[in-house]
Amino acid sequence: MKPKTYDKLNSLFHNKQYNELLGQWDSLSKSEQQGKEEQNLYAATLLMVGDYANALKILEPLAEVYSEDVLVLSNLAQVFHGLDNIDQTLSILGKVLYLDPTHESSLQLYVAILIKLGRVNEAGQLLQRSIQALPHSVMIQYNMSLLYFNLLAPQRWPQAFELVASPGQLSIFQHIIHCQHQLIAAWVVRADLKEIKQALSSLERVLNLAESSDEVREQFALSKDHQVTINSAKSYAKMFRLLLEREQWPLSKDDKIAQLYLIGDSHSLPAHGQKVSWQNKPYQLNTLPVVGLKLHHIKPDRGSLQYSSLLARISQIPKNVPVVFSAGEIDCRIQRGIWSYAEKSGRSLAQVIQDTVEPAVVMLRQLVGDRPAALCGVPALTNIVFQKKGGGEITPKDVQDKFAKFVYQFNLIYRAEAHKHGFSFIDLHAATRGKGYYHNERETLDGRHYDASFLPEMIRDYCSDVK
Repeated sequence: MKPKTYDKLNSLFHNKQYNELLGQWDSLSKSEQQGKEEQNLYAATLLMVGDYANALKILEPLAEVYSEDVLVLSNLAQVFHGLDNIDQTLSILGKVLYLDPTHESSLQLYVAILIKLGRVNEAGQLLQRSIQALPHSVMIQYNMSLLYFNLLAPQRWPQAFELVASPGQLSIFQHIIHCQHQLIAAWVVRADLKEIKQALSSLERVLNLAESSDEVREQFALSKDHQVTINSAKSYAKMFRLLLEREQWPLSKDDKIAQLYLIGDSHSLPAHGQKVSWQNKPYQLNTLPVVGLKLHHIKPDRGSLQYSSLLARISQIPKNVPVVFSAGEIDCRIQRGIWSYAEKSGRSLAQVIQDTVEPAVVMLRQLVGDRPAALCGVPALTNIVFQKKGGGEITPKDVQDKFAKFVYQFNLIYRAEAHKHGFSFIDLHAATRGKGYYHNERETLDGRHYDASFLPEMIRDYCSDVK
């Protein structure tokens, strides 16, 4: 085959234009189709479109001739894996990794199979050797992260923490989101402390490597959305790291005391297991998290994952048992939410707040029925929300002051709607407000996450019941 022809086919393969490549292959002469590189490229294309049987017909005789060619052998292993022949897959992958211990795609598949088979110690030893050889490989660190999160044993968790896919099916960015959910679930079910520390450390390494170099960014085609995912996950990881450093591990469930269920976003996690007195009765807070929950989501026509998750959490709570909702903080962010929408639409802040809060509160009352319930307000703002990475302010001071006052205004409307519809209101803004409308810097973990371990005293001191 002429070099230009091969280069064109290779370009089609790397651009994932598999059907076009197969069409052009059929137009080639028999002599042009010969050769190791040509045959291997054709077999790899058949593999990508799921034609394992025909890929096998090409790769088996090719592997007999080129028995130490890593590319041929790795493709053959992928074919056997597609045919569910695990023994052959592991045998060939073992040979590939003997020839090239740093072959990342083979290592990834080998480890995924070992984890699925429950051979986690073997997988861990293999990954440790690979990390020594390639300490900056994001793919190897990704697989180590898969291993540690597998050890968190999600199969022990309640169905409320169902996951969208098994780890082997996830892209690296889906894996990052998957890890955030697993950390939250592990916290709530009080997973083993050593296991969650291992998992958290592995996620932190993946996050650092995923944005550490131009090569990695190009390899995984980092988009703006991907960077948002990474930043969000780093914020979660930092929150968990601070909680672990403070040894704020959730208290064990106390069967001698009634449960007060707390449904909220990630900010509510530190409150899990805390003892609290509400309406002159003792309770233990039991957090049921809904990642990314906004008041904006609490509408039946939204069809959002958060709304579906909210319904699932409410369905877990026994009838007539009290519940506290913590949502609204994400609605009150300067980059997106109510403030941003009001600026773009030209509508008044007060009207946008009212149109966001009122239908959400009405819907929450319908969902909980007549049971006792309370809504948590939004904490006062810290200056860090206006700062860019590396320091420096990106928002003029007068706009900062207006925004801080907007959050106060939001809470006034939120409290009025809460009382109007029979909810108690926990005024987190009053509890955390210091000078002006800004945060007192006490009940905060990292400047972004308020420390909900203070929630019991906030309920005690700042909970206003319906008049």
